[in-house]
Amino acid sequence: MQQATYQQYRKQTKQQPRVMAIGTFDGVHYGHRQLIDAARQRAEQLHGELVVLTFWPPPALFLDEGRKPQLLTTRKEKAVLLSETGVDTLITAEFNDKLAHLSPADFCRQVLTDDLFVDWAYVGFDFTFGHRGLGKAEDLRTLGQQCGFDVCVLDPVMLSGRQVSSTLIRRLVEKGAVKQAARLLQRPYRLRGEVIRGAQRGSTLGFPTANLTYCSHKVQPKAGVYQLQVHAPDEGLRSAMAVGHTGGSPTFAPECTPRNRLEVHIINFRGRLYRAELTCDFLQWIRPNFRFDSQKELAQQIKRDIEAVMNSDAYPQQIRAEAVDSRSQ
Repeated sequence: MQQATYQQYRKQTKQQPRVMAIGTFDGVHYGHRQLIDAARQRAEQLHGELVVLTFWPPPALFLDEGRKPQLLTTRKEKAVLLSETGVDTLITAEFNDKLAHLSPADFCRQVLTDDLFVDWAYVGFDFTFGHRGLGKAEDLRTLGQQCGFDVCVLDPVMLSGRQVSSTLIRRLVEKGAVKQAARLLQRPYRLRGEVIRGAQRGSTLGFPTANLTYCSHKVQPKAGVYQLQVHAPDEGLRSAMAVGHTGGSPTFAPECTPRNRLEVHIINFRGRLYRAELTCDFLQWIRPNFRFDSQKELAQQIKRDIEAVMNSDAYPQQIRAEAVDSRSQ
């Protein structure tokens, strides 16, 4: 997949018809993939180029400066997921004041027609564009006719009786409903970050943990304990099951725990991961956070959490962590 910024790609002479899926694509969920699949079918019919046009930062966050960013995917994660859909070219347009103040008509004429030479535009039913989002999906269809390109508006996508949307998935993750979120994403919700030095409480309890710091713009799962599948390929850890804890520790000092922290105990793992990049997929919720009267009670509960993970349907028998020689803590 070729990647380019809007400025790099604009005015490029096209060698074949250009079919473009347009949107924010946060999460690259099932609905997004349906839209891209529909665009791909058109591109194949026309022997054309399949292009995705997305924006960074997401328009909703740029336009509401007081709103805390809550994203399902970082810019890098989104690009990786889009590459898996078979897109030929990914264009990322910087969403700035100039773009935000374009009228719907100017967006169609200047961006899609004059700069990007679009032949077909594919958007979701709830797509908005132009100054203050005044342009709607059906307006794009009308303006497209005037500018010389065709428009396909995808109907709402339903899955498991729900309308798939990034907003719904964010709410599910925030509620701890990560299994339901995974159905709509078509994969587990993921956090990735660097392992930092912790307070070593897990080792004291007999359950050493990797303390992960992740992008503060990502949606934070509800405070509690989760079953995770973790990966650290650079450290020789291909896939392992783990117990993850987020949201502070009521037994110790919850007020001292930053929001973008995840504490991970990797089952049957004896290596060291300090400063390594660790990827954590959230498979299911186990329990809320509790305050324990003693460290012994906490250790007993952690043991029960591990047993719950190992006895769960989501624990593949072939997945085992391997001890690796890694960076020392």
